Amino acid sequence: MTALSANVQRLQKLHDHQIIALGVNAGSVIYEGALVCREAATALAIPGADTASIVFMGVAVDGYDNTSGADGTVAEGLTGAARYCRVDTQGIYLFATSES
Repeated sequence: MTALSANVQRLQKLHDHQIIALGVNAGSVIYEGALVCREAATALAIPGADTASIVFMGVAVDGYDNTSGADGTVAEGLTGAARYCRVDTQGIYLFATSES
């Protein structure tokens, strides 16, 4: 699967969304419809990848471009939150895959 370079509307099976907010890692871009992981050490959102020491979290409901910002923050109730994206942690989404 190739990395996204723009927002994507994903087909999904009807489900009750479980939305969480994650602060976005400095220098990262999370696109809408992208797989989202978090760094185990910092708990900040990064684009999905098959890499050690990251944890899969879900699919981005909305994205955030943090290429020139500091690490994101999330406060309870999102009051005072900055540089974050919302992620659906449950559901069935359609993604294209490849054999490589």
